[in-house]
Amino acid sequence: MIEPTQETTTEDGLTERLEELLRTAAMFRLLAMGFAYPADGQHAAVLERMGELQLHFPHEVLEAFHALRGQWEAASPEHLEEEHCRLFQGRKLVSLHETSYGDARRIGGQPVELSDISGFYRAFGMQLAASNPDMPDHLCTELEFYSLLMVKQAYAADQEWAEEEAITADASGKFLELHMGRWLTPMLTGLREHGAGSVYAAWGDLLERVVNEECRRRAITPQPFSGPVPHDDLQADQFTCPMAAPPPAEPEPPGNL
Repeated sequence: MIEPTQETTTEDGLTERLEELLRTAAMFRLLAMGFAYPADGQHAAVLERMGELQLHFPHEVLEAFHALRGQWEAASPEHLEEEHCRLFQGRKLVSLHETSYGDARRIGGQPVELSDISGFYRAFGMQLAASNPDMPDHLCTELEFYSLLMVKQAYAADQEWAEEEAITADASGKFLELHMGRWLTPMLTGLREHGAGSVYAAWGDLLERVVNEECRRRAITPQPFSGPVPHDDLQADQFTCPMAAPPPAEPEPPGNL
């Protein structure tokens, strides 16, 4: 749980603690945008957001941020779609779903994990968008949720709601330790293996730097999963890339939850 500290005020009128929380929220939100499917306008939207945030990234992640920004600027929207499909969609090489990864510590299996993740979302009034539904353990959803918690904590701190701030800080720490922080290591290992040189490998480098710095800042040490689940039964979340022909003679996957 985050303890109150002596505050100083920055040039824009925010306390250092509020500025740190809002900066963290913005970084996690950008990461969610980067790993989302690059639909029309996404390339430009991400570039615009990068421009807005370039002066706010902490020193520890600036190198990875600038490397990624150069690759993203150089990539065409068509190339981004191809790479996203190749890596993450259809017969995905790299799963962006938490429950695709695990080890002996995952005793309850996928249903229990999904229920626990959804419980975090419900506790803070968050639900999956009806216009673009996905499984609750998708990387983008988890990143957006952590970003939302940072905003909620900043608002509680600004309003001097000590109890609400403590509850939100505790929840975000548990979510980072018990969920998001556990599966990124094997996911990033697969991304580097299958996406070396890809702009999405650069997104992975930034993701790793940001999450590691957040864990360091909060003195959180997640216990990472050992790797992908041997028999991945997460076929219900399978998304067919719009650029690829569907495989013949295979049944339609069930719909999203």
